[in-house]
This record gives sequence, C-alpha cells and structure tokens, in this order.
Amino acid sequence: MSKNKTSFSTVSFFKAALPSYFFPFMCSGLSGYFLDKPDLMNASYTTIAIPSLLATVFSFAILAYFQKRGILLIHKFKMTLLLSSVLTILAFLVIYTFQLERETGDIITSTVLGTAILTLTKPIKNKQE
Repeated sequence: MSKNKTSFSTVSFFKAALPSYFFPFMCSGLSGYFLDKPDLMNASYTTIAIPSLLATVFSFAILAYFQKRGILLIHKFKMTLLLSSVLTILAFLVIYTFQLERETGDIITSTVLGTAILTLTKPIKNKQE
C-alpha cells in the first residue's frame, strides 16, 4: 500500500477531464442536430465543451494542490461555491479579454457545471487519513 494516498492521480485526472469535454459536447451537439440548429452544434465543441474541460482541469489542479498541502479542506459544498466563484471570475476575464461577450451564457454555465461536477464528486482526504 502506498504511503501517500491521494485521490488525484494521472488516471483520475483523465477520468475527470475526458467526460467533462465529451458529455457537454454530445448533449449540446445532439440537441443541435435533432433541433436542426447548426449554431448550437458549432457551440457544442467550442464555447460549451471547452470551458467545462478547462474548469475541470483548473479545479482538479487546485484541489490536488490543496490536498497535498492540507490547506483549505472545507465542506464540499463550500469548496464548490468557492471554486465556482473563482473560476467564474477567471472566465469573465477571458470573455472580455478575447471579446467573447456573445458566448457569455455558454461559457459561464459550462464553467460552473464543470467545476461543480468535479468538486462534488472528487473525494478529498486530509493528510492524516
């Protein structure tokens, strides 16, 4: 058994990251296909799936760092609110830096969902455990 038990490994990273891109892409892409909305199909792999993936990657990195250092290990719901707020602010900075105001709704929604899903489902352990 390993000394350093962690729920943040390369395998768990890919288990979190791949679905965070694939499922938003498929859900919105299929909806766009069946509703005959090409703009939704185009958004499915850019402004919907990519922010979800990036939010998951950033959340994973932050949570892994917090667990490694043993800092700020608070209740999952509070951690979700904290990380969602931080990553939403970051998303707004990206939106206004790259002039993506038209896609604000897609980007913010995907960012919050990607963060929430990872934060609420990822087990966080104290150093003592």
